[in-house]
Parts: sequence; structure tokens; C-alpha cells
Amino acid sequence: MIVEAASCLFFSITNSLYLSAMPLFFIQEAGLPYFAPGLSMTTNCFVEVPAIFTATYLAKRWGERNVLYLAASIAVMTFLTIAEVKTVPQMVLTAAFEGLYYGQFAGVAITFVQSFSGGRIGRATSMYMNSLFLGGTIGGVAMGLVASAFDYRAVIFFSASCALCALATLFMFRRSDAKRDTLIAETTRA
Repeated sequence: MIVEAASCLFFSITNSLYLSAMPLFFIQEAGLPYFAPGLSMTTNCFVEVPAIFTATYLAKRWGERNVLYLAASIAVMTFLTIAEVKTVPQMVLTAAFEGLYYGQFAGVAITFVQSFSGGRIGRATSMYMNSLFLGGTIGGVAMGLVASAFDYRAVIFFSASCALCALATLFMFRRSDAKRDTLIAETTRA
């Protein structure tokens, strides 16, 4: 359960880094108009909400871990693309993908962590929520440090690397699914 919460921590850091740096990156470094950050968030939310509902359907078909693999992969590609944005249409398209990745994550992450709880749902929920709050804190501080040392574009690249860490964490500990399934089978037999 700790490892699963760690993957959520990386997702949270990814999101916090991006949301903190995005307005300044788009206006100061990408040279986009002042309305760009607001349009980006609007597009993000417009896609994110349906993505949350779609994620539950995908999780039923393919499993939560596979949906999180997809979300992390989309996040890495999206942030690498965002770092190269030069026009408003490019920004809108990447914002849609950013909403897609985060919606997929938000739709299944808590269920994913809880599935490893061994019946301790409260503890799993607490670990999940703490990973989100801690990730937000780490991301905010890291954004300031990275932007001060380099620039806002570097923060976007750092965000992509955190998404890659989430993907790596999910992948490295994929065998824990078999242990979880065995535990669930034993619990239901008893």
C-alpha cells in the first residue's frame, strides 16, 4: 500500500509543479497572451471531468494499474510537448491531454490504493490523501527552487520527470497485484 501511495505522490508532485509554473511559463516564456492560462485551465477541466468517469469504465475492463500506466504515459508526453508550446491552439491541445491524464489518474487512484489495504480502508484512504497533500507541498516548493535556478520551462520538464517516476514506480512493483489478489481470495474464502 505504501508503494501504491508513492506512485500517487509522484502524480501529485507532477500536477502541483505544472499548475504552479503554467501561468508564468505560458505568458513569460512561451509568449502567449494573458488569457492563455485561463483558457488552458478551462480546457483542462472540460476534458478532465469526462475522463474521470471514463477511467472507471476502463478500470473495470483493464484494471486500475493499466489505467494509471496510461495516465502516466500521457502525462510524460504531454509535459514534454507543453515545454515546446508556441501558439494558443497548441496550448489548447496540450491542455486537453493534461486534463485527460489527470482525469484518468483521479478516476482510479483512490480505488487502486484501497485495493491494497487488506481490509484497512481508512488507512489506505489516509495514505492516499496524505500523498496528494504532500505532493502538493513538495511540488510548490520544488517549482520555486527549479524556476529560481533555471526557468519555468525547466519546471515543466521536471514535471515530466515526476510523471516518469510515477510510471516507473507502478511498473517496478506490478507483482504486488498478484499478492493482493491472493490476499483477497483468502479473505473471501474465510
